[in-house]
Amino acid sequence: MSGNTTTKHRTVLLLDRDGVINIYRPGRYVNEPEDFEPVPDLPASLGLLRATGSAVVVVSNQAGVGKGLMSAQALERVTEKMRALFAEARVPLLDVLYCPHSPDQECSCRKPRPGLILEAAPRHNLSLDKTWFIGDSHSDLEAARAAGCSFALVTGGKTSAEEIKEWSDPPDITAPTLHDAVWIILGHTAPREEPYFRKAPTYEDASRRMRDALGSLPRRILIAHHGDCDGITGAALLTHWLEKSGREVAISSRAEFRDEDLAHFEKAGRSCEAGVFLEAQGMPPSYLRLASLFLNIDHHPHPDRTPIPKMLNPRDYGFDPCPCVTQVIFELLGDDLPEQAAAWTAIAATADYCIEPARDIIARHAPPAEMQAELIDTFLAIQYVEPLATKAARFLAPLPSFEEFLSAEPFVERRNNFRRELTAAIEHAHIGKRTVIAITEPGEFRLASPLANRLQDLHPDHAVISVELSSKTARYSVRNRSTTVPLGALLADLTARMGCGDGTGHEKAGSARVPRERHEEFLEHLKRALGEEEGEKKESEE
Repeated sequence: MSGNTTTKHRTVLLLDRDGVINIYRPGRYVNEPEDFEPVPDLPASLGLLRATGSAVVVVSNQAGVGKGLMSAQALERVTEKMRALFAEARVPLLDVLYCPHSPDQECSCRKPRPGLILEAAPRHNLSLDKTWFIGDSHSDLEAARAAGCSFALVTGGKTSAEEIKEWSDPPDITAPTLHDAVWIILGHTAPREEPYFRKAPTYEDASRRMRDALGSLPRRILIAHHGDCDGITGAALLTHWLEKSGREVAISSRAEFRDEDLAHFEKAGRSCEAGVFLEAQGMPPSYLRLASLFLNIDHHPHPDRTPIPKMLNPRDYGFDPCPCVTQVIFELLGDDLPEQAAAWTAIAATADYCIEPARDIIARHAPPAEMQAELIDTFLAIQYVEPLATKAARFLAPLPSFEEFLSAEPFVERRNNFRRELTAAIEHAHIGKRTVIAITEPGEFRLASPLANRLQDLHPDHAVISVELSSKTARYSVRNRSTTVPLGALLADLTARMGCGDGTGHEKAGSARVPRERHEEFLEHLKRALGEEEGEKKESEE
């Protein structure tokens, strides 16, 4: 599975030089290396290119040579400085193609003629109809059109917004910086296609677009899902629907969606033609390499720029409280799903603390309390554990009864062992005035998240901090049903202010990961944010 692959690199972009890579100074040539000033966003742009496995070919007019204002040797010295910047950032600069001729010389290479682009294509096996050229002038646009490329214009240098309005053939993309242009290009599926479902005027419109997109998926699909109960059941519902429509579905889950997890999904989807991410919060820019192939269904808070931009997320339309992902899928596809899909939606909503939006579904379809507890414990015992989480999603794809799932091996033995370890961990938790704190070490089960959930059930008026300490990392699962503080935002802010780790989540539940050596410092900050020290102070005063 790959994106716009034209060579061994996932994407090759054509870039103009002056005004795109380095600052353009009107009337001045870059005659020596000290005259070459990188644009301010070049480091961020190169980081994005590196993260996505992209490469670059530079195509640029350098008429100063033909005019006798600089020598070919001086141009080469400037080029070496530029090459060094790319090499330092570990971004392949495959080629640098210059037209050295003055405007009055007859040649086929000076833009707006397409000679340089046409020279690059066979050298680097470029499919020009799938290739982007990033420039900053109308002559760059004309060269791209003549060669059959898509064109992105970086504004602010040679070209003003007013000038663009007068162009009869506008650029495919207009961006204020190189970084913006690269991000938008790598997130597009086609030059003029609107990639952001969340720009639909209403949630109903966005849902309709997503359903149409799901219906248009090719035959072989990868569903890449979060490995908790909601991700597992959401994957099962979507797999059921896709397989009923004749698709072949592969399923793969992860606890997190980080740079190191991307290779796992690419390997799992090697024989697939497209895919769907479910609950894939916190994806770094490296996932842009899959942007043209994947859809994205989520319910977590997210930045304005998300690497998989074809996304359906109720949060973008003001849903508060927000439904779980399984409910989003159930409501998206419900007319074509059997009744048992509603029962599994009720379990997912309960397990993921998204009860309020699903109250009607839960009232009609939730099992008796004892069976519900057994079901949720089963999910907690297998969540984030591979290959069990993926096996569970596959087992649930036919939408079996609760009884069939509860009696299936290897889930039974795992659930029983999990319950024993969870009970022991609960007994060792520290109950404070405002918080309950439990600290465990890695073992057969990843207890941090299920322990947080269970302690929250037992202490609904407290904030729960559950920490799993390994030799290098402290993994936090935090719950607080009664708080008005959005936990996900709080954890993201704390890790950012400490300059280490990362945090994510939604209003009532969140997770964070910090280095082991910063654990105690982070815990103290978190306790203060959740009011524990204030509660202890009041208790001592009394």
